[in-house]
Amino acid sequence: MFYNEFFMETFTFSIIIPVYNAEPYLKECIDSILNQCFSDFEIILVDDGSTDFSLSIIDDYKKINDRISVLQQEHHNAGVARNNGLDIAKGEYLLFIDADDFVSNDLFYELSKAIINKPDLVIYGAKEYYNPNKKTRYLDESLVLSNCPGRSPFSPIEMNEYIFNSFQNWPWNKAYKKSFILDKNIRFQDVNRSNDVLFVNLALSLSKTIVIINKPLIIHRIGHCTNMQANNSKEPLAFWDAFSTTYNSLKKSLGTDFQLYERSFFSCILPAIKDYLLSTRNDLSAYDLVKKHIVENGESDFGFLKHNKDYYYDQESYVWYVNLLNGIDKYLPINSQHASAKPSLSSTFNLFFRKVAGLFVSIKDNGFDYSFKRLLYHFHLAGDNDPQRTRDKTINRY
Repeated sequence: MFYNEFFMETFTFSIIIPVYNAEPYLKECIDSILNQCFSDFEIILVDDGSTDFSLSIIDDYKKINDRISVLQQEHHNAGVARNNGLDIAKGEYLLFIDADDFVSNDLFYELSKAIINKPDLVIYGAKEYYNPNKKTRYLDESLVLSNCPGRSPFSPIEMNEYIFNSFQNWPWNKAYKKSFILDKNIRFQDVNRSNDVLFVNLALSLSKTIVIINKPLIIHRIGHCTNMQANNSKEPLAFWDAFSTTYNSLKKSLGTDFQLYERSFFSCILPAIKDYLLSTRNDLSAYDLVKKHIVENGESDFGFLKHNKDYYYDQESYVWYVNLLNGIDKYLPINSQHASAKPSLSSTFNLFFRKVAGLFVSIKDNGFDYSFKRLLYHFHLAGDNDPQRTRDKTINRY
């Protein structure tokens, strides 16, 4: 046993990639990692029961590169896939990258400098890549530097009131020291939505040292429907399971110290709960289910009202929550709005011409294929080809 462990090949980085029907983007993701000048890493590709040619693609890569490992599992979710990859990882640091994302050319160069003093956690900036028009933007919310101490590394206790609001519940713009993750027994949740919330929040609060890299080292793709995140309305209460489990785990892991982090946690998840409810507004049954669950379980599971409005950074979300408990809901489901109103002939024609004009604009900006699929979605003839756009338009409408 000692001989095998001593001579077992190890790496500086293990990149764990859950894969589910990512055929159109998978090669770009893998190539962006393999094309780095730095070579002391392994890639663990975990196929989550793909039904397209994803498994064939990753098998081909495995044949030509001995640093690539492939795992297969029945279709579960990204959380289970990441845990399975974590279990066989040989790297000193773990990275969890989505199969439709890609990384900057200097990712490992920057990370190699950042881990010289062996921090538990490294957090770096991110860009967003909008797939239809191939435009990118820097994600300011990936690193809210104004909340961070003016030095690096630092301890999370130094920014306890802002720790969860400053880095997002994204596993893919962070590198985790494996020994720290194993020592604290931090795992991804086995749920189909928000399975990364528990992992990231525990890592953020239980780490002893954090290093920040103020550069966008990963590019997160949006505007397509092949990633592992399903539409919220398909499993509308999975997010609640993730948040409540995370809340209880933080209280257990941090003990009395949790009170130092509670303001940041509550200020983070209350707006998220509001956003999740609004994201189901196209599905009347899902919206009603989530709304009912929030009203019936919000106080028993979290107790948001034990603090007043001034306690929360997003006071608008607090007011929304209080109103919801009191039966006031200005964000009614889209399908129920003006249901009794009979549209006039002129308004119907005006709406028709606006939609036609919007279609031509969409074709010009995003291409025919994307626009046609979007049209089918609006006529309820196909699934949503751009859930993020739907969510953003829904929330920004008010």
